[in-house]
Amino acid sequence: MQKITVGVFAIMLAFGAFAANSAHAATASLSILYGSDLQSGATGNGATELQAFLGEQGYLNVAPTVSLGYFGGQTKAALIQYQASHNVPATGYFGPLTKNAIQQEMLAHCWLGACMTPNM
Repeated sequence: MQKITVGVFAIMLAFGAFAANSAHAATASLSILYGSDLQSGATGNGATELQAFLGEQGYLNVAPTVSLGYFGGQTKAALIQYQASHNVPATGYFGPLTKNAIQQEMLAHCWLGACMTPNM
């Protein structure tokens, strides 16, 4: 069993620059974990935050001339790669299974101000 030390989940989590060689400066927040599910064609903050997360994780690289906030083919392909590498069905749909995988990754890396620690 693992004990999860719960921190404040409402804080914003900055993932840093969108891509090292990009002019984009997007950041992701925890709202992607609790917001609406996303799929191709989605627009707005949720799509932008998902793109920021995928970019920070190295799955999405877009040219500086490409606008963020639209969940298109590049975002879907990047999400499928992320899902496949995290044992989530690689559908390109950002729903509960993918959100859970991201949350577990954040907890494992102490990105939420809280960490998973083994019971003592």
